[in-house]
Amino acid sequence: MTLSKTCWISSGLVVAVASTAQATQLLPPGGAPLKEILGGSYGGSFQVLDKRFDFTHFGGTGSLAADILVVPVVFPNPLDGIGFDLIFSDVTIHDDDREAGNDDGAPTSLAFSLEYDVTITEPGFAIKDVLLAVQGTSLTGGDDDDGDNGDAFLQVTEEYMGIGLMQSLVVEDDASGALFQTQDFFKDNPQQSLSVVKDILLFASGGDGRDGDDDDDATVSVDFIRQTFSQIPSPGPVAIALMGVPLLARRRR
Repeated sequence: MTLSKTCWISSGLVVAVASTAQATQLLPPGGAPLKEILGGSYGGSFQVLDKRFDFTHFGGTGSLAADILVVPVVFPNPLDGIGFDLIFSDVTIHDDDREAGNDDGAPTSLAFSLEYDVTITEPGFAIKDVLLAVQGTSLTGGDDDDGDNGDAFLQVTEEYMGIGLMQSLVVEDDASGALFQTQDFFKDNPQQSLSVVKDILLFASGGDGRDGDDDDDATVSVDFIRQTFSQIPSPGPVAIALMGVPLLARRRR
């Protein structure tokens, strides 16, 4: 399998925006369908421990939102990561050009996006890094040296915007199986709130069909995408109160 890092296809899909103003609910351990979070009782917002997630935009069809489950993720030490999984139910695309002479030259793709804000609600803490993990399957036929093999990949691109920063991160399905990245983008500039734009692309391109064998088709699917944020204590009401204790003790002595 080969990857085309320069290939990007615009979604052009239906947009769903949550606008209901109400109290933020805790996301239950079993999660909730994305469609319900966007337009149901959640009103676009949910809480996982001290992090509030406000979904502001979904570039995708309603049927696709119904096939995505949002599940909370909390590391054993919550400071190491709090966030959510997007778990997909049978989200697969396939491009098959293996009939001889059936080179339509048009790959198959599925692209959608999710925009949200993440905010720490507990005073005295700030986000210091981000983890993005992707699990999917990309399949193409075997190589019989005729040069008409298919191509398939899964790609997630993210942009993070905060106070005084803008960073981007790309995670791709590739042959090495390295499907996650952790970046300390905010180590020197911890953030209490971030805006995130997540673009997901599934791309499959069948071979040119010169001999009609199985190496001319391509399939790609996405199973889940994980997003977590770790945090550190930062100057705030809690930290300042703790910093003042030694000063008071010295004054009393």
